[in-house]
Amino acid sequence: MRSQYGDLSIQAIETQPNAALIVRLALPPTFNKNGVEHRIIELCEREQQILETQYRKDSAATDQEIEQYRRDSANLSTVVHLLANQDLTSDALRLEARASL
Repeated sequence: MRSQYGDLSIQAIETQPNAALIVRLALPPTFNKNGVEHRIIELCEREQQILETQYRKDSAATDQEIEQYRRDSANLSTVVHLLANQDLTSDALRLEARASL
């Protein structure tokens, strides 16, 4: 904005209960205040779109990581279940035979 309109002076920044942000600028009387306001809104909307796009990319990566964790956990649960259901009798007999030697 400063490159286009020169040195803009911020008088105040306020937040509203509805999460709106109000920025009060000191502008020379020759400035088209509606034009400045319109340009600021365009810039804010563009920046918001950039941030939302980045958030969606980050969120998608997180969703993929969660899904991979779920698959890995399911695989690990299957392995534990198979090991728990193995025939432990033959292993116990081998241990007893070694102990008696």
